[in-house]
Amino acid sequence: MDPNQTPPVPTFSPPAQWNSDPTPPSEQWTQPETSRPTPSTPPLPAQTAPSSSKKSGFLKTFFIIIALILFGTLVGVLAARFLPMTSSTPTSAPTSIPTPTELVTPVATQSAMTEETAIKLRSEVENWSSYVKSATKLTWDACAKESSVSANLKKAMITASVSIKEIDGVKLAISPNSGFSSSDITEFIVCEAGAYSPIYASPDYILWVSPCSTGIAPENISCEDTLSQIKKLYQ
Repeated sequence: MDPNQTPPVPTFSPPAQWNSDPTPPSEQWTQPETSRPTPSTPPLPAQTAPSSSKKSGFLKTFFIIIALILFGTLVGVLAARFLPMTSSTPTSAPTSIPTPTELVTPVATQSAMTEETAIKLRSEVENWSSYVKSATKLTWDACAKESSVSANLKKAMITASVSIKEIDGVKLAISPNSGFSSSDITEFIVCEAGAYSPIYASPDYILWVSPCSTGIAPENISCEDTLSQIKKLYQ
């Protein structure tokens, strides 16, 4: 063989059964791609709050509640102290407390005395001849801050004669007037309960009257009524 001559290229003829396969060679020899699973992101572990954080949160809530309660109490106290309390209920007029003088005055003394009754009563009181002379002397204790007129009248009564009478339980007494006027007897002071006191000074006599009782409640309603009427005669 000539060395410069190109050797023939051998040809390859595939078997007949190969040519009968309709599938293209590219599809016969291509290995199908398999889908690879995408790796999933693992879930994050649950974060647990530290126990110290829970405790601080509870204490904070507790102190807030206590502060709100104290604030509400303070507001209520201030409102009750400085704001006027209004009520839909009508306010009744305050009742006056009776004084001891009002307690001993019976209801009958509140009625007005008629002119006819006043004239009749005064005539009976000033009927000097109806008084009965008594051996009893009218005496009183000395009082603090007593005027000289009151002290002199007490001294004059130590030796003065006394006549007495009674009208509806009211004890009346007369003594000779040794120069005392109606204004003088207004300065007379009595320091003991149940003692006589002057209510009228005529040119001849001084009229004395004794209270019906020394207690709070009147012992004799008729006596208290008559005593009140007699005092009104000489006011």
